[in-house]
Amino acid sequence: MSFIVVGVDANPTSRIALRIAGREARSRGADLVVIHVFGRVQRSHPPGDDVHWPGDREAARDEAEEFLNTLVQEEIGHVDPADGFVVRTLAVESDHPARVLVEHSAGASYLVVGSRGLKGFKGELLGSVSQQVVAEAHCPVLVVPHNMNHDADRH
Repeated sequence: MSFIVVGVDANPTSRIALRIAGREARSRGADLVVIHVFGRVQRSHPPGDDVHWPGDREAARDEAEEFLNTLVQEEIGHVDPADGFVVRTLAVESDHPARVLVEHSAGASYLVVGSRGLKGFKGELLGSVSQQVVAEAHCPVLVVPHNMNHDADRH
């Protein structure tokens, strides 16, 4: 069975990427794998010592899964098995979203991502997720440009 992977976050281009990927999955009868990568939870205790707190991690995972499920519902809506495809959602804790998306691109028909991520100097210093997945993905990559009209993909 073929599948399409889409990476989503809180940026507007993620919504467009999700709609495009959902439409393509429906038309091809492919499964859709929607991935949201959320950062590792850290708190200082005592000051200066980073410690991972299990309760915080669980809350962060719950929040990420709720965000992901809400986004899928808003942008794709109800998925009926009769549509010919299945939507799987994955909330993944990692500080390396590009690496997670590249790993999940193995065997995919293609990967869809938005072009917006970190802004300003920090984003340029680290390199964007879209640039990294284009360079390293195991399948073709569709990058939604940041200046795309948010309603343009609906036509």
